Amino acid sequence: MKTTLIIEIRAAEGGDDAKLLVHEQFAVYQSWRCGSTLTWK
Repeated sequence: MKTTLIIEIRAAEGGDDAKLLVHEQFAVYQSWRCGSTLTWK
């Protein structure tokens, strides 16, 4: 069974701090994906 998961992360108000948070969240999801059988597109 194939399941699709879409995760959307956007920076909102907060300027550079918001951008940094998005970057850190992306890194967390990317490392989580590396430990599983998910594919990255």
